[in-house]
Amino acid sequence: THFSVVKPANDQPHGYDWESKPGGLMRTFHPRDALNDNSYYGYGSISLYYRRVNPSLKSYSLKESIELGLTVLPEVTLNMDEEELVQDLKANISQEDIALFNQKMKLLVDKANTPELIKQSNPFFLYETSEFKDILDFCKKMGNVLWPLLFEKIFDDNNPDARDLSILLINETTPEYASLMEKVKEEWINNNYTPEGAYIAPSPIANTKNYVKKLLAVKVGETSTSVKQPMDNDNYNLFSVFPNPFKYQTTLEFNVAENNSVVSLKVLDINGKLLETVIINQKYDAGNWQVQWLAGNYKPGLYLFNLTINGKTFNRRFFIE
Repeated sequence: THFSVVKPANDQPHGYDWESKPGGLMRTFHPRDALNDNSYYGYGSISLYYRRVNPSLKSYSLKESIELGLTVLPEVTLNMDEEELVQDLKANISQEDIALFNQKMKLLVDKANTPELIKQSNPFFLYETSEFKDILDFCKKMGNVLWPLLFEKIFDDNNPDARDLSILLINETTPEYASLMEKVKEEWINNNYTPEGAYIAPSPIANTKNYVKKLLAVKVGETSTSVKQPMDNDNYNLFSVFPNPFKYQTTLEFNVAENNSVVSLKVLDINGKLLETVIINQKYDAGNWQVQWLAGNYKPGLYLFNLTINGKTFNRRFFIE
């Protein structure tokens, strides 16, 4: 399931002569002669295996199709809650590690822009460099603590080199979340036209940005409520939210140690503004209790459950997808 488009491309930065669609909702632009390269990471002399197809309909380049309004490029941004969450997570990283990451990223960007690499469309040439191996090892060592630094660069379209390299790094360091990327692709398959009928072009950059948004939701669950956490007071040893993140409904479970305990439950935005009162000073006997909560008309984003038992208050973050 591999096809390529051949078209004169002398106006492109590196003389792109082939555009291939290898699958996985990705498009790869190859330099001239890339499909006739017998080096170790080259594609080999495969151009002769292609069967030329005469176009039966007028065809447009991607640029022409966008200019005509037939195709749009997806735009993915972080909302305010997600941006704030990235900054909250970043605050957990030492300034020394941030400086070290930025130093390693600069070395990698400089290496990727050297003459011997800038002409290559196959990323494996870059993977073999000491600069890539060094920052990859650093990212793996730091684990998801380093995610916010990669997330920032992935959403920084003003620095495309660092953005694209960060996309490679996040994909290389999060294999356990591959199912989330498959979900992103599935969502595009089910919704790849605008209400006006324009085709939404598949984009590895947009896919990765949507993937990052899902990783952020995972991070919220890991750091707050997807795992049952002990309260810091022995009388109230349990308050959990599961599933978290979620789309439509979640379950809050809490433990009451004494009979006739007064319980209140509120929903707050990330800034602490009251959005909804779920339970108002109701009395609960000792035991484990569950409350089903529906997201209703709440927009996707980060919120807080605020639980009070006999005057003691506990917050749990949750994320609506």
